[in-house]
Amino acid sequence: MIGKMKANAEQLLPRACQRALRQRCGVPPGARILVAVSGGADSVALIRALAELRGKRGWELGIVVGHVQHHLRGSESEGDAEFVDRLADDLGLEALREDVHLDVTRGDVETQARAARYRALASMAAREQCRWIATGHHADDQLETILMRLVRGAGIGGLAGMRWRRMLAPEHSPKRTRGKDKSERLTLVRPLLATPRSEIERYLRDLKQPWREDASNRQPITWRNRLRHEVIPVLDSLRPGLAGRVSSVAECMAQVHRWIYDYGNILLGQALLEKYSPREVYQRLVFRGTPEVLISDMLRRRLIQAGARPDTLGFHRMSQIAHAVNDTLGHERSFSFSGGVRLLIRRSTVEIISKRTPSP
Repeated sequence: MIGKMKANAEQLLPRACQRALRQRCGVPPGARILVAVSGGADSVALIRALAELRGKRGWELGIVVGHVQHHLRGSESEGDAEFVDRLADDLGLEALREDVHLDVTRGDVETQARAARYRALASMAAREQCRWIATGHHADDQLETILMRLVRGAGIGGLAGMRWRRMLAPEHSPKRTRGKDKSERLTLVRPLLATPRSEIERYLRDLKQPWREDASNRQPITWRNRLRHEVIPVLDSLRPGLAGRVSSVAECMAQVHRWIYDYGNILLGQALLEKYSPREVYQRLVFRGTPEVLISDMLRRRLIQAGARPDTLGFHRMSQIAHAVNDTLGHERSFSFSGGVRLLIRRSTVEIISKRTPSP
């Protein structure tokens, strides 16, 4: 009986992964997937679960392991790469490696590493003709992400957290995949997004599968690490199961944001008066009486398209702009953003001016 219970426990995560691939991520049977494997518990659990589905009838997935070597932890980093290579070999999978070198003297190393990692994964996926890239982001990662965005003052889109699937942004995609039809572009999927870290580690222990620990994840030098080790344990002690509940809330927020996104596009189309480089002009009266959260979201998207950096378009600032669009004052107001982008609110128009041609 105990053996049967253990066998069932070992199947829970692969089954959850299988449901997520089909229902949440939209990955079809027979797909070729590049699986990002760092050697940590989450990515090791993901590759073990997907390896079980590889030959399952009705799936027949093509799986390639992709490891990005950041060269940030010396011999430990090389040990991670060797571990991933052995794991792939044990599972009978092809393993690829891409080396990236970061300038640790410039800016936020964590942000640099993330951007370089996605570029490297996209490059490997394109070479191997994998349309899908799977990462091991899980429910605890989702909780940390939402808390970070909440502290920074995110809007509804930010509080929806990470998505189950998203197309890679052009800056992360290889040149030969840019501008292609959406059905051909690289898509990032997160099949473990609703799975807590505790279940991931239990699954690996049941399999007697080791994983690598990154010692830097325990150092309280980044926002995420401090949230992970100092804040979240307190919240979870007050109400256990926090990660799972926040994941459910994120799903609701994502549905709300999808509605806002679609309706915002309709409003923008109705309000558009002129669109020619480098200017977009909208009829202000069309926006009058629209909820400010909707105005904030649709104008934020247009400002990003015009070249403004997303991290300069926080909830507080966009709320100020939305309030100005909605009021009845007639004097001109000007808002400046990074990249030389400006937004002008006049008596009857709202104008976005950029230094480059806006995307459609």
